[in-house]
Amino acid sequence: MKAVRLTQVFIAAAMIVALISLMAPATLAANPPEPTYGSAVVDGDYSEWDLTNDFFAEMREAGRADKALLSKAYLRYDCASQTLYVLVLAETPQTVEANKPSDNWVKIYDLTNSPQVDGNSTSFAWINRNGDYADGWEASFSLSAGSYTMLEIHAQIIPNRTSSTGKKDRAIPLTMSCVVGALGDRVWYDANRDGVQDPGEVGINGITVTITGNGVNTSMATSEDGGYYFDNLYPGTYTVCVDPMTLPAGYEQTYDLDGILDHCATVTLGPGETRLDVDFGYVWPLSLGDLVWWDQDNSPQTVRPTDRDGIQNLAPGLEVGVANVPVYLFAGACDVGSNAGNYSMGNGALATTTTDADGLYRFDNLLAGSYCIVIPPLAFQTGGPLAGASASPVGQGSDPAADSNGETNVSPEFAYATATLTNADDFTYDFGFYTSYAPTAVTLSELTASGAAAQPWAALAWGALGMAFAGGVAWSRRRG
Repeated sequence: MKAVRLTQVFIAAAMIVALISLMAPATLAANPPEPTYGSAVVDGDYSEWDLTNDFFAEMREAGRADKALLSKAYLRYDCASQTLYVLVLAETPQTVEANKPSDNWVKIYDLTNSPQVDGNSTSFAWINRNGDYADGWEASFSLSAGSYTMLEIHAQIIPNRTSSTGKKDRAIPLTMSCVVGALGDRVWYDANRDGVQDPGEVGINGITVTITGNGVNTSMATSEDGGYYFDNLYPGTYTVCVDPMTLPAGYEQTYDLDGILDHCATVTLGPGETRLDVDFGYVWPLSLGDLVWWDQDNSPQTVRPTDRDGIQNLAPGLEVGVANVPVYLFAGACDVGSNAGNYSMGNGALATTTTDADGLYRFDNLLAGSYCIVIPPLAFQTGGPLAGASASPVGQGSDPAADSNGETNVSPEFAYATATLTNADDFTYDFGFYTSYAPTAVTLSELTASGAAAQPWAALAWGALGMAFAGGVAWSRRRG
C-alpha cells in the first residue's frame, strides 16, 4: 500500500512538472522583446550581424522549453523602411533541411496564420547551403512598427526535427518602438589635450560633421561655439564623422567618443533617446621662440644711438643674431626664487635647443599654457657665445616682435623670460645682449691723417687743437 502511494506521488509530481513546462515561456527570448534597430542584407552572408547584440530568441525542438536547443533566431528592424530582418542559425552539430523551403518560415499570428516569409520568398537566402543542407537562413519582410503578441520563427532541422521559438499557443511577443531621438554636441579646441571640455576652451566654428546609418546621410557645419545637432533619428546605430579637410591645417585630434581618434564615432540610439556626448576634441601643436641678438652694431669702434636700446635693428641695420646659444624650456611661468638652481643646470627642462647661425631658436609640440625660457650660465662663461655680455632693457618700443624679453638673474648668471601660449604659435620671445666697448689707442697724427684725408678742414681743426694744447703747456710752465 505504501509503495502504491509513493508511486502516486511521483506520478502527481511528474504531471505538475509537465503542466509547468507547458505553461512556461517556450524559449529564452529578448527582454524587452525588441529587435536591435538597423538593417541587414539578405544574401546568405551574415557577417554584418552581431550575434551577441542581435540575438532575439532560442529555437527549441517543437517550440518546447523542456526540449533540446536546436537553433537560434536573431532580429533587426529598420524603422525608416519598416522592414524586419530575420537570421536563423542551427546550433552545432545540427543543420537545416534546405530541400524543404516551405518548412522554414516566420509567422505573426496577430496578422495571419500564413507565413510572412518562407524559403520560397524572394527575400530569403540560405546560409552556407550544401545540397540539401544549410547552416541556417536569413530573410526580410515589411512589418509596421508596433507591438505583436504571437511571433513564431520555424526551422526544419535534419532529420525530421522542428525548431521553433514557440507554437501558436506559446508564441512570443515582438515590439518595434520607432520613437525618434537625436544626437550631437561639440567640436572644440582642447587646449591642454586632456580630452575634457575645460572652462575657457572654445568651440571650433565651421567644421563639417556628417551622420550616416539607418538610411540617414546628412551633413552640417558646426556653429560659432562648435556645436552640432542631428534630430528625428530612428533607433539604431549611427556613425558621426568630422571632415578633417575642414579643420584648420595642422590640427590634431585629442578626443572622440570611442577613443579611436579617427575623426569618427559610432553611436547606438534607443527609441526616443537623445545623446549629447558625441564630442570631438582637437588642438594645434603650438610653438614658441624667436631670436637671440647683439643689440649693438657689428662695428667695435662705433657707438650708435640704436645700440643697447632693447629694439632689434637687423638688416638693413647692423645688428645680428648670436649663434650657438643654449636655450632651455621649463613648464610653468618663471619662478626664479624657487627654481634658480634648476634653471641654471637644466634640471627638469621640457626641452633644450641651440640658436642657429642667425640666432633663431624654437620649441615645438607644446600645449597651451605658461613656460619659462632660460639662457643658462654656460652661455655667459668664458668661451661661451655670450661671454661678457649684458642683457638689453626689456619691453622697449611698441612692437612685441622686435623688443627684448630677457630678464637677468645675477647669481647664478642666466637670462629668462616667461612665455604664455593660448591657441596660436608665438614667435616674439627675444633676448637682446650687448658688450662694453674697449676703445683702441690711436695717436694724434693717425687721427689727423685720417681726418685730413676725409675732410680738409679736419687738419686745420686738429692743428688748432695742437696749438692750443701747446700754448696751455707753455702758460702753465710760465706760471710755475
